[in-house]
Amino acid sequence: MPRLGWRWLLAISSVPSLLVLLFSNIAPESPRYLFMKGRSNEALKVLDKIALINGKQLHSRILVSNRQRLQLPEEENFLSQETPLLSSTENEITTIRGWLKSLCQLLSLDLLRTTLLVWILNFVYTFSYYGLQLMISTLSSGQSDCPSLGIFSKNDSLYVNVFITGLAEIPGDVASMVLVDRLGRKLCMVIPTMLAVVTIVPLLFHQTGFVTIALLVSSRMFIKAAFATYYVYVKEVYPTSLRASGVGLAISVGRIGGMVCPLIAVGLVRGCHQTLAGIMFGILILISGICASCFPIETKGRGLKDIVSDTII
Repeated sequence: MPRLGWRWLLAISSVPSLLVLLFSNIAPESPRYLFMKGRSNEALKVLDKIALINGKQLHSRILVSNRQRLQLPEEENFLSQETPLLSSTENEITTIRGWLKSLCQLLSLDLLRTTLLVWILNFVYTFSYYGLQLMISTLSSGQSDCPSLGIFSKNDSLYVNVFITGLAEIPGDVASMVLVDRLGRKLCMVIPTMLAVVTIVPLLFHQTGFVTIALLVSSRMFIKAAFATYYVYVKEVYPTSLRASGVGLAISVGRIGGMVCPLIAVGLVRGCHQTLAGIMFGILILISGICASCFPIETKGRGLKDIVSDTII
């Protein structure tokens, strides 16, 4: 980047995304989507492949939907147990009226608590994820009116510091992947979030370069671990009929956090208010940790639900 500029860095970083074009042709289509579109034979082929990979045997005639029921009389009892996993309770939401209906359901008494907590966490995690990196960049580049209060020395490299803190995402993702099914979703959000607060507090005071880098890498790792687990949880906590709308709205709220964070991470630091910026990050992350512990259900070991009434709040 010091030689070629940020445009070349952006172009080179985009090259791996071309793999998406390759994998999109390899990845199987959702059997649920195929069956809802009337492509039952294709859906069965995908299910057969899934069963084969998992070493299971797919039972015949278990596909059930509101449009079509394939069921033999002697299979009624068996199918009634399988139906919640494969049936559809609503058509695809393609109109404004349908979207408003979904919004009303998300804000209903049954799901209001979950929805508000999901929004708060997405806002704070997005705010922290991007804001922390922006604050690191601002401090490393010496773009503060009070360089004597900066946590980096003048000899520190902006690019090296940002690169090292960026690498912290890898152990964060790995930790989330390993622990999410052992400790549960809620604990895998609460614990790293609280640890992120612990590692941010020392940054309110002047530290040596090595200690600062270690704390920033740790903060970045913990935030990423909690964020990765959050995306697992939010996709499991909503019933199928509201899952896409619930996740989409949560991401939209998170984008607001991404728009606001430069005012704190860059504006306050450049204005000689590094300590205040650190305090605000710490408070917001602490609030998100408390909110994560307040989720009404733990989705570990629970099957995905199809209708709102199946979601026990």
